[in-house]
Amino acid sequence: MTIECVGCSTEPIKALLDHVKKWCSARNKNTTRILRPRPTSGRDGYVWHWTAQRQSRPMSTVSLDQDQKAKITRDTNGYLHPLSSRWYAPRGIPYRRGYLFHGPPGTGKTSLSFSLAGVYGIDVYCISLMDVGLTESTLNQLLSDLPRRSAKTKGKKLNFEGKITLSGLLNVIDGAASHEGHILIMTTNRPEKLNLALIRPGRVDLQVKFALAIREQTRKFYLRMYATDRKPEKDSDDGNDGIKPILAR
Repeated sequence: MTIECVGCSTEPIKALLDHVKKWCSARNKNTTRILRPRPTSGRDGYVWHWTAQRQSRPMSTVSLDQDQKAKITRDTNGYLHPLSSRWYAPRGIPYRRGYLFHGPPGTGKTSLSFSLAGVYGIDVYCISLMDVGLTESTLNQLLSDLPRRSAKTKGKKLNFEGKITLSGLLNVIDGAASHEGHILIMTTNRPEKLNLALIRPGRVDLQVKFALAIREQTRKFYLRMYATDRKPEKDSDDGNDGIKPILAR
């Protein structure tokens, strides 16, 4: 695209670009982009494809114990702080963070992933290890193409019956050639079925257990779903249960 204007000054073009930038930022302020791998006919095999852009989900809509919400948010705050990478490097520690969300189906594992992405204004890149045609090399390429600030989620079925071996997956996650600056979120209904090497400290830094809703969580869920148009009940004014991220959007 070529933009031109009459005269010797470039100020009209700069003003236009500044307006577009501010407009785009305001439009995406309360939304979360979701990207998934898409096969191509080219050499790369798979590329990231923008599949959806959803309204950011408030933390208050996730039926999880308040203390657990605060715990994972404090951990995410610490990792995404602008000075954190400077702490990792001198100590020879790879700058990455891994979470394991586990529990019965429908208890909010995926919902919490999207809520965290909304709070911190980052995109979500979803990968299922059971995707047809996905190999270790294409998985490594996909992760290499991720931007520095992003959350990537692994599929719920981690049984390695496809073309990706356990050793290959471990190497992609934190091998010598693995990239840094991401948050890896793994979700599963059966954590006891996972290999211990996959969830050891360093690969999974924090585990969050999701249980069936207790009475108070059920009450809040009911009121939120069947509230009138006046205003549904919330735990805080911003809908994030009083959680304040260190990093602004």
